[in-house]
Amino acid sequence: MKYNPLLLLVLFVISCTQPRKMPLTEQETDHSQIDNEELWRQSDRHIQVGGYAPIIQLPKLFPGDKTNLDSLQRKEHILLFWASWCDDCQREMPGLLAIQQKYPEIPWISISFDNEAQKAQNYIQEHDLNGTHLFDARNWRGPASEDYAVPLHGIPYIIYVGENGKIRWYGGTALGLEESLDNRTYPSDETML
Repeated sequence: MKYNPLLLLVLFVISCTQPRKMPLTEQETDHSQIDNEELWRQSDRHIQVGGYAPIIQLPKLFPGDKTNLDSLQRKEHILLFWASWCDDCQREMPGLLAIQQKYPEIPWISISFDNEAQKAQNYIQEHDLNGTHLFDARNWRGPASEDYAVPLHGIPYIIYVGENGKIRWYGGTALGLEESLDNRTYPSDETML
């Protein structure tokens, strides 16, 4: 069988120049896209002011941490879903750290979505983020991520849980959290969007 050299050259060039999806950001390498069917399934979650906060069961980021997570979640606390690579998380961090200093009596549970525990540990230590730190490196598909519908909200995602285990506030800004803590109010669902 005789091959046309020009045809072989064209096939070679095409095979070498096919577009390949290259990650443009570190976020794309850490987390794959969520398809519409999964978003629809998660949209049925009942994360709302006045609703009960789901209990989180994840590994601790720092192995020596002796905090009893179950008893902590039965008290007033703040949940923070975040990642060290997240630009929005980094912008909100100074405000969140100020809130921790203003309200030291309220415990924090932070859940990192970093792809490596060491990255999250370094960030926490460099920025003196207090609290109990958990790790969920399952591409936004871990149980806490699903229970709180994190892919729908994005990160940072902050939830203020009252003593009765009910959600008092949720959102993505330190300012919103601080206003809720200052006023200790139960805003309507419309103010959460």
